[in-house]
Amino acid sequence: MNVLLVEDHHIIRHGLRRLLESDEHISIAGEAENGQQALDLLNSGADIDLVLTDLNMPVLDGIGLADTIKNSGSKIKVVILSMHDKKTHIYKAFKAGVSAYLLKNIDPAELLFVMQHVHSGGRYLCSTLSMGMLDDTLSKLLTNQPDQEVNLELSAREMDVLNSVADGETSLQMAEKMFLSKRTVEGYRKDLMRKMQVSNTAELIRTAMRLGLIQ
Repeated sequence: MNVLLVEDHHIIRHGLRRLLESDEHISIAGEAENGQQALDLLNSGADIDLVLTDLNMPVLDGIGLADTIKNSGSKIKVVILSMHDKKTHIYKAFKAGVSAYLLKNIDPAELLFVMQHVHSGGRYLCSTLSMGMLDDTLSKLLTNQPDQEVNLELSAREMDVLNSVADGETSLQMAEKMFLSKRTVEGYRKDLMRKMQVSNTAELIRTAMRLGLIQ
């Protein structure tokens, strides 16, 4: 695997070179201090399989470099190694076509694994970021879970009323459509709010959507 190292800090770039060259399957085919220098090397015909690049660099950053490589139609893989863990950076990077996003505190063994994984066609988000996003997702799911005591046993008529409420119909419109009295329809509406433990129509609709009762 021929790798192009793109990093504006010489000490970090030197350390990465030593680490990667410890793997007999990796060869450092070139080095660059920014994205534009990297593009110049690629355009000169350098034989590169994978680019390992920093995110923030002068002239052209890592995301700009990845985006340019993607838009050129090249099959060269791009891995970003950054100190930034903001989700916006991660989303922009993968949108730009990177195959992996890693933090600079990554374990050396994980970095070497990722290089081979990406070279084989895989994609990767470093374990620290992956677990952080997983925790966020689980937290949101648990927060949005309905109360265990909510009574979800709705009759066919209650479902009719619920769907009509979601469509924005008034109690009078529902009564005329269902051949019921307005008072009866309002009774169904109150029962729905009681069962879903909400106090107004907006909350009723949001809860019903979360429970998958309406679209």
